[in-house]
Amino acid sequence: MNTTVVGSGATTNNFADNSVAIGYNSRAENVDAVALGTGSQASGTGSVTIGSNAYVTTAGTNSLALGVGATASAANSVALGLCARAWANIYRTFVYGRQPVR
Repeated sequence: MNTTVVGSGATTNNFADNSVAIGYNSRAENVDAVALGTGSQASGTGSVTIGSNAYVTTAGTNSLALGVGATASAANSVALGLCARAWANIYRTFVYGRQPVR
């Protein structure tokens, strides 16, 4: 299990091979996941979160949440910007700004 963890409360789990968690309470919870920023959480396989409280759900395989509070919860989706939400069950969703897609 090749993982990198930096920061108080930063974690990975037993399923998170090749993952990275950097920042206070950041969590990389799946294979090849990267979580950067305070409270960020990368739960999807191959997912990346960058920003405070950015989040990719387990359904967000190969997805990116970039920005404070950005969330991606569909496979191959991108949520870009402050509180951007790619909540759809739509494959390959791209959202920027504060407008949610459902």
